Amino acid sequence: MNFMGKKTKILISLPILCLIALFSAAASAQQSDKPSATPLPAEAQEAIIDSDNLDNETQDLEGVDLVKPNGIPTPFGLFWNNLKENISLAFTFDQTKKAEKRIFYAERKIQWAEYMAEQSDDPKIQERAQKVIEQAQKHIDKIEANKEKLLEKMDDRKQRVLDNIARHEANKQIVLDKLEEKIPIEKLEQFEQMRQRLEERTENFIEKITQNSSIPEDVKERIIENKNRIQERKDIRLETMEQQKELIEKIKEGDTQAIRELKEQRGQLKEQRLKIQQDFIDEKQEIINKIQSGDQKAARELQQLNQERKAQINKIQTRSGVGNNIQSKPALTPKPGIQTTPAPAAN
Repeated sequence: MNFMGKKTKILISLPILCLIALFSAAASAQQSDKPSATPLPAEAQEAIIDSDNLDNETQDLEGVDLVKPNGIPTPFGLFWNNLKENISLAFTFDQTKKAEKRIFYAERKIQWAEYMAEQSDDPKIQERAQKVIEQAQKHIDKIEANKEKLLEKMDDRKQRVLDNIARHEANKQIVLDKLEEKIPIEKLEQFEQMRQRLEERTENFIEKITQNSSIPEDVKERIIENKNRIQERKDIRLETMEQQKELIEKIKEGDTQAIRELKEQRGQLKEQRLKIQQDFIDEKQEIINKIQSGDQKAARELQQLNQERKAQINKIQTRSGVGNNIQSKPALTPKPGIQTTPAPAAN
């Protein structure tokens, strides 16, 4: 009886297996009938990659693979991270490798500070972000202290380190701008003093780099480009401070109306920055859709948009009232603040 039962099951299963095989064959045939995706031209691929890097105002560092933050580092998390960094550096004896590690650590801290500036309105978190930026600066200071060894016998790795330092410094200024949007008005003056100290050290270091004759011209040009970006942002910020000087003096005297006016101006500037960023993302996606549908002219259109975005980043608007003349899509709504979470992985 058992043998007959097994035979019956096999006979029943055979038609089912045949049907499955037929459906699989039909599905395979359908897929093979579909035209394979045509690779995008190199020009279009480069334009898309460039536009992805421009979604945010900060630049990616060459050869530096960082995981984007997904939580706000706790004080203990930062302490533990600094300890691990110091141990790793203590056992790194090659000066170029040590510089590469320092620029990695410094840029990671800048990304954490940016995350804190964007995700939280808590003054304590903003103070923590400032400390993280100052810790990042210490790594750059250490590289600067050993610059003679870095600048001798220039090779590709050393050139990349110098290029990345300039990119990092430009990124730091962008993050400081975002952080300044959140700093309480009564602490703005103290924050500005901290910024000026960091800027002086940055300017001196980059100036020494650009004057070095052993650095190839193409690397030097990229460094100078970032140096100009830093200077342009600084000039605009100083102009803004001059415009707001009278309001700040009134605030010091206890004028509550002046406090409201300054808060309103800062809010407008933040909304404008976010709006410019979101408009770029929306327009970029429209052009990418055209590229993917086969529009031959769309790659050049995206290249042009990328150039405009770079110009916007270089001349990011920080003047009071500048957002009033923009007539386009609604402003991007800022992300709500989040609660303090454990520090992201920091190896």
